[in-house]
Amino acid sequence: MSDINTIQAAIQSSYQAGDYQTAYELATDQLALYPQQAPLLDYWRICMAASLGECDLALDILEQTLENEIWYAETLLRKSPALENIQAAARFEELVLANRALQAQARSERYPLLTLRPEGGCLSVDTRCACLLGLHASNATVEYSLEFWKPAAQAGWLVAAPQSSQAIWKDGYIWDDYAVARKEISAHLASLDSRYALDPERVVIAGHGMGGGVAIRIALEGILPLTGILAVTPTGPLLDNPDSWESWLSQAPIAASTEGPKLRAVFITGKNNAAEHIQQIGAFADILTDHGIPATLQIVPGSGYNYTPDYHAAILSALDFLTDA
Repeated sequence: MSDINTIQAAIQSSYQAGDYQTAYELATDQLALYPQQAPLLDYWRICMAASLGECDLALDILEQTLENEIWYAETLLRKSPALENIQAAARFEELVLANRALQAQARSERYPLLTLRPEGGCLSVDTRCACLLGLHASNATVEYSLEFWKPAAQAGWLVAAPQSSQAIWKDGYIWDDYAVARKEISAHLASLDSRYALDPERVVIAGHGMGGGVAIRIALEGILPLTGILAVTPTGPLLDNPDSWESWLSQAPIAASTEGPKLRAVFITGKNNAAEHIQQIGAFADILTDHGIPATLQIVPGSGYNYTPDYHAAILSALDFLTDA
């Protein structure tokens, strides 16, 4: 299998078909190839073992993950329907408490905002910087998507990469609660504005995967002083629901503005991603343009969902488009 997203889709498909054994074997077989994805793959193994009625095996895997310093959010463990067979066990309760303790330790060590800036820059009106606020992909940390934003930093931008506070497992942070995400991102931008000299004409919100979907929604709602959207292979409820685009955009403050919004948008995706998804992103770019927000789609040859050096030039080109007066 080519990447973790393909693997995840195959496991999900087997699970939805009720073929728990195949889903378990897929997750187990791929664990050696993708050890960095152990939290995700072991979660599937725990769920599928529980679904198969192999309760001792499921609890053994959960215990082993703790020994490897991998934790899962208590809400995920208690509310996952696939874990119903083990949720009443006394051993399960002990493991939940141990997971809670590891998560608390991780929370105390989490750095919520990573910033990159030119040496000596962005500190006064004489050294104002363009600002890119880059949101990471789902089920990941801030470092996972950081390579996408580094070209901006190398070009002299202030890059700020926030990590979501919404955790589902070790190194797995999500943006699913949009209200929480919006509040945190607004606070981060306000903090940046108070600490640095930002160029108000060049403030871009960017995002990878689900982070891209959140970036799009925040920008179009007009709640922050943003001038551009840079979304890399964006996903999320808005993108996945083409039937809602017209009505949603007609109500979005920035799109409905009669003053002609300054906002621009660039979508970037790898050519190796699913053709249907690429077409959908292109269609969304078209409808934004129809609503007065210039938008374009760039397709990077030889690349997929994750960063490759081929994305570098596309990111720089996108920044040029977003800041072209």
